[in-house]
Amino acid sequence: MNSLSHSESNPIKGILICMAAYFFISLIGICEKSISTTISVPVILFFQNLVCLLMLLPGVMKNGISSLKITHRNIYTIRIFSGLACYATLFYVIRYIPISEALLYQYSASLWIPFIMLVWMNARIEKNIWYGILIGFAGIAFILKPSSLLGWVSFIGVLCGILQGISMVAIRRLSVTEPAYRILFY
Repeated sequence: MNSLSHSESNPIKGILICMAAYFFISLIGICEKSISTTISVPVILFFQNLVCLLMLLPGVMKNGISSLKITHRNIYTIRIFSGLACYATLFYVIRYIPISEALLYQYSASLWIPFIMLVWMNARIEKNIWYGILIGFAGIAFILKPSSLLGWVSFIGVLCGILQGISMVAIRRLSVTEPAYRILFY
């Protein structure tokens, strides 16, 4: 049994990994908030990606440079730009609103995924899923307060969630044929 099928059959492990990932995303948000007045968003993005690259280099060296050859250039391009833009918009929004609200915009990505799949892959979405999406958006609106949803920062926050959703769909499409280390590298 390969590691991909094993991880897909272990939902508890998957949940724990997702919780850890969102914990670290929250830590990134806290760090960004603390330095937001002194360091620009592009500089923060550069160093965030540099640290990730340095962490991935041992695995790349182990597998060899030839293991980085890609076959789905368009999907990689969408994943790279949507991921970068997601974090750029998140870091921008964090400068103007509380971290919890900014992260809520990013975490809304799962509500945007059905729309993205509908447009990108012409996927049919079950009727009962739409009820959950409406309840989710209502909950977000309730937390963020409707009066704050009409400003420029809110528009950028919504864009952050959509971009995160696009990145997640692209990662899912790539994960069918590409190894995780290659997706992470790019």
